[in-house]
Amino acid sequence: MVKAISRNDPCFCGSGKKYKKYHKDIHPESRAARLIETQKKYERKIEDYQKSTGNIPQCQEGCYNCYYEDFSITEIEFEFIMHELKTWSKDRVEKIYDTALDQCETIKNERPDTWRNLEIYKPKDDGTILAEQMKKHMTVRLNSFPCPLLDPETKLCSVYDSRPLVCRSYGSTHHRINQATRVQVCEYIPHSVEHAAITPTVDAV
Repeated sequence: MVKAISRNDPCFCGSGKKYKKYHKDIHPESRAARLIETQKKYERKIEDYQKSTGNIPQCQEGCYNCYYEDFSITEIEFEFIMHELKTWSKDRVEKIYDTALDQCETIKNERPDTWRNLEIYKPKDDGTILAEQMKKHMTVRLNSFPCPLLDPETKLCSVYDSRPLVCRSYGSTHHRINQATRVQVCEYIPHSVEHAAITPTVDAV
């Protein structure tokens, strides 16, 4: 049975704002609503942990190291970004689009194997292709270009409110605390195992 919600009810996201003033264009039982709920729970858990422990990751405003990493997002997260881009001016959208096209050409030239994997990957694949791609990227570390949604002037995310979960989670635990193998998360987080010990467990969100 679909849960009824009126325009004046609190929004499903848990913000405390009225539904009509926050996510009125999103059905409370949709995949989009579930994603928003997950994001909010995740952020609250991280915020509560940081306040109670004082353990703050190096991921603060002004650092955009992770924008040069490979990362994947879900279809619904992509739709969220496109939804926000629809509110932009035509010139601004075209600028982002042109930047993305230029970056595609760079990938073709600098990482032809990666581009080939992107062309042949299908959603129903078992993940082998993506796993192999990420394994190869570990030897590359950073791309020569950032995410096209990084504002070149402010060095901030231009779709911050619609950013994917992977972006919201950067700086939280990447590896299990009992994992013995150390890897460098980024130049500011050199040891994944030590970092896991001072970040919250969010797998239950």
